[in-house]
Amino acid sequence: MALVADWTQVGNDIFYRKAELFTLEWGGGINVDEIILCGAPYGGPIALTWPQDGLSKGPIKQRSAHGPSTPVIVIFSSAGVKLGTIKWGSSVLVELGWSQTEDLLCVQQDGSVAVHDMFGNHKHSFNMGQEAKDTGVISAKVFEGIQGTGIAVITATHRLYVMANIDDPHPRKYADFPNADVICWAVLREDRALQVLLCQQHVLCWSNAANSRADVVQAPHVTESVEDPVTVVMVSVSSNSRNIALLSSTGQLWLGSSDLLTRYTLHDTRSSVCPRQLAWCGNGSVVAVWEVTLQLIDITGSVAAFYMDSPVHIVQELDCVRLIGDTKHDILYKVPHASVETLGIGSMSPGALLVEAHMGYEEKSPRAYDCLTLIRGREEEAVHQCIEAARHDMQVDNVKLLLKSALFGLTFVPPLEPDTFKNAAMKLRILNDLRSKKIGMPLTWNQLERLTLPVVLERLVARRLFPVALAIANTLSLDAELVPRVLSHWACYKIANTSNKSDDQLAQEIHAKLGYTVGISYTEIANYAHSLNRRQLAVKLLYHEELFTAAVSSKELCLQLLGYECRAREQVTGLLRLEERSAALVRAQATGDTDLILTVLQHIKRTLSLGEFLMVVGGSPLCRAVYARSCAAGAQDALRDLYVQEDNFHEQARLRLLEAYAATRTDMRLGLLQSTAECFRRAKNELSTQLTEEQMRLLKCQVGLEEVHQKSYVNLSLADTLSQLLHDNHTKDADKIRTDFKLTDRRYWYLRVTAHATANHWQQLEQFVKSKKTPPIGYEFIVDECLQHGSQSEAKKYVDKVKDENKAEYLRKCGMKAEADKFTAESTSSVLNLVRVTGLLS
Repeated sequence: MALVADWTQVGNDIFYRKAELFTLEWGGGINVDEIILCGAPYGGPIALTWPQDGLSKGPIKQRSAHGPSTPVIVIFSSAGVKLGTIKWGSSVLVELGWSQTEDLLCVQQDGSVAVHDMFGNHKHSFNMGQEAKDTGVISAKVFEGIQGTGIAVITATHRLYVMANIDDPHPRKYADFPNADVICWAVLREDRALQVLLCQQHVLCWSNAANSRADVVQAPHVTESVEDPVTVVMVSVSSNSRNIALLSSTGQLWLGSSDLLTRYTLHDTRSSVCPRQLAWCGNGSVVAVWEVTLQLIDITGSVAAFYMDSPVHIVQELDCVRLIGDTKHDILYKVPHASVETLGIGSMSPGALLVEAHMGYEEKSPRAYDCLTLIRGREEEAVHQCIEAARHDMQVDNVKLLLKSALFGLTFVPPLEPDTFKNAAMKLRILNDLRSKKIGMPLTWNQLERLTLPVVLERLVARRLFPVALAIANTLSLDAELVPRVLSHWACYKIANTSNKSDDQLAQEIHAKLGYTVGISYTEIANYAHSLNRRQLAVKLLYHEELFTAAVSSKELCLQLLGYECRAREQVTGLLRLEERSAALVRAQATGDTDLILTVLQHIKRTLSLGEFLMVVGGSPLCRAVYARSCAAGAQDALRDLYVQEDNFHEQARLRLLEAYAATRTDMRLGLLQSTAECFRRAKNELSTQLTEEQMRLLKCQVGLEEVHQKSYVNLSLADTLSQLLHDNHTKDADKIRTDFKLTDRRYWYLRVTAHATANHWQQLEQFVKSKKTPPIGYEFIVDECLQHGSQSEAKKYVDKVKDENKAEYLRKCGMKAEADKFTAESTSSVLNLVRVTGLLS
């Protein structure tokens, strides 16, 4: 088929395609041969600068006569559109690299790393440790690690330091390697650890964080002769860190596994000149580039050559390489097997026949029927092949043809998965838009799948392409958080870059665009406005105009933005941050959220004096109740201050009473009880005053008993104190306390009978029972206590004195069944006689 004319065959059924992405203008003439260039992966921006002392990629480049007189870093999009400029006035640059968030990392000779965004704005800096600062950095690498973007440096004292993640800037010292010059080196990911391969004269060194000394191995296996070790001058690691390429000083290129145990192929480049760059094209081939010659070596040993219009710089990608020249930006990638099967010349696969059938149908040719006949029963496979081929093709005409063919084939097959074709078509449309010159993000299908659409949207937002990001998010109905995030970034950018509008106009414009979209955080936007000294604008976003007109009329304009915040908690937090305490408290009370009210009160407490704060709390019953409940959990002093402020003697007494019972020392408890009684007296609560005073008397009495009997009585109630005294046979003390506290006879008898029975004081019990003709509690309780404590014999002493209506029952409890039956019979006879006599009389 004519659609594969630009394919280059490398081995059997393996094809590569070099296609032009953009025509570069650079804003002026740029000679790639004279600059240091660093491209971000995943179609990211390009940073370039002119050679300096210490910064050189590949063969040493001389300072260009056409370069700027002062060091400068210029940043372009992949389409060659200028994004920003960094005037470099710091230490000498050693390495440039891009982070996963497309921030430019500038590693300097003094060990510091400056981080800039793609527009050249400085974000922050960090350093690679004290030794790197003291001795200096001679070489550095920026790499994609396990946890994020990492940086590795070699100091002038031949020490290796690796920072696994720049978001956690803590460099670790790796194993020491022989004190010799490092010709080339690379960082590899292995499982959950990082390994560094350093190439020195005739040897290779493996360094990691687990060992103190690097493992040194000979490198004879990069040539056919194992007797003569050679020097590795260039090294390149594949994107998945499983494959590695080593180029020797003799021009031999060794391709194998990253552990150096398996060799895939050995290729002789037949060049005594070291190539400018060595990079992996996907995971199956390596690209070496000289001045205008590019050589592609497959891991099977197949070779293909490409000739450039000018020197190029290679950017290694996940599944391809990008070639940046003086005037063109190309891509070189392996043609997927699905594309070869579908579009390859002479292919008879179902996908190829479906494409041919579609073309015949468009031409109204009978061959359409013939092709459909050949794939009868395999139509679904043909459709899948066309969709898969379209996903990975970078040529727009091919993609259109494949999608139309797939749609044509769908009419002959049962319905596929609901959104298979639709999702593929939508993502391909997005990819096509991303590859436009305006956006300049040439992603492949595999790169899009690896990044995911949310990350792509974040990158569009970082490029300030808000309409594109919003259109993609709305079209694909992505995560509900993405649309608000895009709108929030747009609002912040609008605030920072709009100077010709008043804050009122800007607030209305932002609200008109954002409205009350679910997930929008006006608080974040207001915080950003506040950071730019637009305070009234910030408050108006958090607190709506109509509710706050009187309050904002006398304030700065930045108070306006708080008015549009829908979420009460975020609104209140923003108001507190702007020191609008009264408005925050009113808004918190309106929500009825006690936690939010408490948050505001705690903030006010930190900013006002105690007296002023207590007046604020006391001014609202809701605030007072919330504050009192929070203090009850442990802040008793704060709660007492509130009650003192309000002259609330009853609550003061309650707090004192709780403190009294929590005290361990009796003298302290007595003092607190005295204060409690005084508070109750001032509250005119006579009953509580009397009870507190009685408690004080009991406590004093218990202290005296402890001194006499050397036993603990404190913390016991009056009843428990009496029971303990009776149990210990201190009857006189118990009688005295009973008299002092005016305990009723009935209550005292219950306590005493129970205590004697519990202690098995049967003689004392008998004497006590005989002290009165008729016990006030009756004999039933006495019998029950005796039986409960296992003395049936003692119970029998009192069972005859039980009331007649209960006697039969208690006789049986005491095991006197015969007596119980006899008593029951006599009682029955007496009842019958009484009935008979009553009948005769009547």
